[in-house]
Amino acid sequence: MKVSVLQQDLSPLVSTASHFVAMRAQLPILANIKLVADKARLQIQATNLEMAISSSIGAKMEATGEIAIPAKTFADLVATLPQGQVEFESANERLSVTAESVSATVSGMNTADFPEISSEIHEPFAVFPTKQFLTALNKVLFATSFDDTRPQLTGVLLSVDNGLLRLVSTDGFRLSKVDVPVDVKESLSAVIIPRSVLTELVKLSKASPTISYSYDEPQNQIQFQIGETLLSSKIIAGTFPPYEKHIPESYKVRASASKKDLSSAIKTAAVFARENANLITFSLGENSIIVSATSPQSGEQKGSVDAKVEGGSVTIVYNYRYLEEVLNVIEGESVIMEFQNNLSTGVIKDSSDEHFLHLVMPVKS
Repeated sequence: MKVSVLQQDLSPLVSTASHFVAMRAQLPILANIKLVADKARLQIQATNLEMAISSSIGAKMEATGEIAIPAKTFADLVATLPQGQVEFESANERLSVTAESVSATVSGMNTADFPEISSEIHEPFAVFPTKQFLTALNKVLFATSFDDTRPQLTGVLLSVDNGLLRLVSTDGFRLSKVDVPVDVKESLSAVIIPRSVLTELVKLSKASPTISYSYDEPQNQIQFQIGETLLSSKIIAGTFPPYEKHIPESYKVRASASKKDLSSAIKTAAVFARENANLITFSLGENSIIVSATSPQSGEQKGSVDAKVEGGSVTIVYNYRYLEEVLNVIEGESVIMEFQNNLSTGVIKDSSDEHFLHLVMPVKS
């Protein structure tokens, strides 16, 4: 292999690929990034066997070939090289790197044991507008679980039916659901996609106008194509909780308040709530929401938020962090809350997005 590429084009791709390398690899080859020079392009590939990435950039090519290079060493080296042309030449499982005023040699490995990684998306695939998809993803990612003993809750449920893309997440204490109208006629099976690959997708997609999505059912694998980058991941096995039955069909008390004012009141109450298991009390009454918190060590606090309240009054205790996080993803100027009683699941809606719904469990006191 002998190719030259621009450092400023290569560095971000190598940095991203390094996130897909196995941190504690039982197979030494998985600690490497694979470089493939072919057809006037340089491919950069990495995998931890659960998810994989394949990116490519245009290259001036004198000889084809491939080599596996230690990910951390290569990423750190490329990041420190000066901008401009960088030449790579491999021979005898060593990679020579030459840039302006810099030269280095990195020990590599034969690629025979490197897992096969697809560089082209499987067909058929659906195409989603990037802006709408990322906005929707932002409204559900935060509600996934970090508890690996319940793997089905550590990802996002994705499905497409009747022209609606649906994303759902839950950690057992709260649930986020968002629908996005899309120009996709066929239905796509519901699958649970790991949070980790979706987090990387968010980082990669912002400069691309569209995101292509494919589900290979026989392989239990999903793929996202963003420009010249293909992300692949195994889906999470198991059954997602039957969330529909937990969504209340009616309410007794409904309140509408300024998102800004409510966020400010919660932030103030959090000063005291942090010393009391993050608990704050919501008291909905005539034309107001009283947000209060008590700390055995520091004292107590109470704030009032103007609100339009219908259906009477209710007092509910919440973990303030759950409320803060959902308010952070609501885009409208006002937030709508619906309740049955002081022990029922609260429903939170965005006044500007009829397709978004969030549920949060109260704390029994």
